[in-house]
Amino acid sequence: MSVLLDMGYCLLRTRFGLMSEDIFKEYTQKLVRRNKKFSLLPRIILAVLLLLLVWEIILVNLSDDFNGWKFSLLGITSTASLCGVFITLIIVREQFAWTMRPNLSWLTSYEKVKNLNKNAWSATLLNVGPGIGVIDQVTYTLEWYSDKISEKEFRISRSEFIGVLEYLNFKNEIDFHVRLVTPGAPLQTIKNKEEGILMMALSEKVIKKFTRLDLHVRISDIMGDIHEKSIPFLKTISIKN
Repeated sequence: MSVLLDMGYCLLRTRFGLMSEDIFKEYTQKLVRRNKKFSLLPRIILAVLLLLLVWEIILVNLSDDFNGWKFSLLGITSTASLCGVFITLIIVREQFAWTMRPNLSWLTSYEKVKNLNKNAWSATLLNVGPGIGVIDQVTYTLEWYSDKISEKEFRISRSEFIGVLEYLNFKNEIDFHVRLVTPGAPLQTIKNKEEGILMMALSEKVIKKFTRLDLHVRISDIMGDIHEKSIPFLKTISIKN
């Protein structure tokens, strides 16, 4: 219930101009790649069967005095039946993948963070289901000004992210906390926001240094398809300079 309230709050912020609708379009969950074994292979087989079906139809309509090649592999009835089977298989696969895919959301809040032992802005990853997911990759995109020069790091790893923060003279587990999430970690569906995964927590002085800070999470579902969700961290919080 609380997850629904959080999502409803985001929609209200969009409705009243507190958060641009373009943010939701840019950072919506995307299907990055399908599992070739369960998606591409049946389509290839179906394409071959359709070619065979066309050939069988041509053979049936050839005149009796045709002296050319009349080789028939399966016959028109069997080929048509197999085409129907694979078309059904592809449709069922797509429907099952859609209904059982993980649905990623996020929650940003200003609260006391146990790892830092003080108040900080945090980003929590939520899987509101219905399907479970497995973490594939977590990366970060950063933009900040150094001596009035804009600098950018695009889709860097956790260790590189921490390296940038330490380069900017921030202290790990004092000014910031970045959770270590390894590939293969399960992402279960949740019943409330407390069951979400705290991905990172940053103090206000860290946040004020950046002009952009995005978190990108890639996961695989039970069908092996890869999904990606980007969290526009700075665009969902309000900091007074």
